[in-house]
Amino acid sequence: MWRFSNHFRYGCGYDELHEDYKVDVINVICDYPQYSKIRIYSLKKDCWRTVKDYQGFLMDCSAKFVNGKLYWCSSATEKVGQYKDCNIISLDLTYEIWGKVEQPNYGQQCKLFSLKLGVLRSNLFVLCTYNKGAHFDVWVMKEDYYGVKASWTKMLTINYPYVRYQPFCVSNKGEILLLFKLFFMIYNLKDDSTRQL
Repeated sequence: MWRFSNHFRYGCGYDELHEDYKVDVINVICDYPQYSKIRIYSLKKDCWRTVKDYQGFLMDCSAKFVNGKLYWCSSATEKVGQYKDCNIISLDLTYEIWGKVEQPNYGQQCKLFSLKLGVLRSNLFVLCTYNKGAHFDVWVMKEDYYGVKASWTKMLTINYPYVRYQPFCVSNKGEILLLFKLFFMIYNLKDDSTRQL
């Protein structure tokens, strides 16, 4: 019988090779990251299967689906202090194998920051929080060299503190929809101005 615990991670996406939608559910047993059970549901076959586990703690509850893969931020433990403790990992839905994604070259400017993954215009991005939320960089992974360090491009820097979540969308005018504390804000890249919706 599949045991339940406090931690669940999940993701869903489309497997183009097998023309199948798949749902991935990860059950972390007894709050212990090194022992988890990973099951994938196939819509085409209408069944669940257990697949190879990933050794580590997946920090994101839901994965980001891009180009046939599910992406999470991960760590060796639940207590993450600095970026060096974080990894970006992927699960290929076609072959159902885990992979590690090379991260951007963040530079030496940051003392402490966290990572959040998202999707903008069909590209994976990572939101880096620097110096306890003083400012943020958004790095976008382009398709040319997907999965390697050279594929990352810094899209923008947000000089506005206390943004809690990743950008929701970017307009053609360069305005970004953000969540600031409990309010939605429009951030203008050209002059670093904000306005509340």
